[in-house]
Amino acid sequence: MKKMDRTLIYKIIAGVSFVVLCVTQLLHIRNMYNVESRNYNLDEKKTIQADYEKSITNDKLFPGGSGIIDSFIYRYIDTLEKLAETKPELYHHYAIRIYDSIFSSLQRANNMDSLLADIKARNNIETDLQYALTIRQIDLAFESNRYIPLFSASETPRYTSVPSVEGMGARIGGSLEKLTADNQTSGFIVSSPLERSYRISFALHTDSPHRLQQIILSMLPTILVSLFSILAVLAILLATLINWQKQKKIAEAKSDFINTITHEFQTPLSAIIIANKTIENENSGLGSEKLSFLTGVIRRQTERLDILTKQVTIASTDQGLALTTSAYNVNSLLAELLQDYSINLQGK
Repeated sequence: MKKMDRTLIYKIIAGVSFVVLCVTQLLHIRNMYNVESRNYNLDEKKTIQADYEKSITNDKLFPGGSGIIDSFIYRYIDTLEKLAETKPELYHHYAIRIYDSIFSSLQRANNMDSLLADIKARNNIETDLQYALTIRQIDLAFESNRYIPLFSASETPRYTSVPSVEGMGARIGGSLEKLTADNQTSGFIVSSPLERSYRISFALHTDSPHRLQQIILSMLPTILVSLFSILAVLAILLATLINWQKQKKIAEAKSDFINTITHEFQTPLSAIIIANKTIENENSGLGSEKLSFLTGVIRRQTERLDILTKQVTIASTDQGLALTTSAYNVNSLLAELLQDYSINLQGK
């Protein structure tokens, strides 16, 4: 594999690792936010729930709400029963008029603002709270435990003049916009086993308008640590890549220099080899032992220098040096070495 290919793979691995780290930190922060959101003002929520449920004992939605609902349901239950049995389509249109009247009356009579203020005062709750009181379902029972829907939060479209919240039903009171399971304080399903009765489902949601800011503020140390770790890893990756590029340029310059020098060595080395062969050819007719000795030294040293030059060229690439073995006569090799280095000792 080429060096450039390996560099690209390292960069891809580093990039993927950094992305995984970022995603992991984001998932950790999201899970922590979900936990903080579920536990946000949990003690206050439990206190409000207990006091609210106590305040509407034997009642519905708010004090006096049951009487309003009963007045409409039992006034028109005979008509609704006949229409449900004989004219289902007409029953649907009549039901719209009934539950719209119920919701409008409940909205006008809503006293949850004062009730919630009293609950906060009794329990020393100073948190700024918004609420939403909703009706999710009303079913009629013309026979015991056999219910026919009058109103449902899942009904689409909902024909009512009272504002509604998607999936949560009709809003009877309150200004809280976002209704979730985390800010639901209380929820009821009230029913009767008797015939000619009804079943109703309603819920109270309470929350602070500063909920998000307070949760983020409580999570700020964790967020800062996660952000610092991401930035630190990013800085390390960038520093590594920059240093990598510098080392790469140095290695390339070094390789280019070695290739140039070895190429330049080949020219005079070839000239020496050719000149030495010419001398050897001339000496074959003269028979001079000293000249033969010197040409042998030159031949062996140029061959050695040629081998070393090729090794340097190979070592500067990614191929590396291959280990090769061959048999040598040690006595002959030592004799050649002694002959070659004896020239350095002449005259000494």
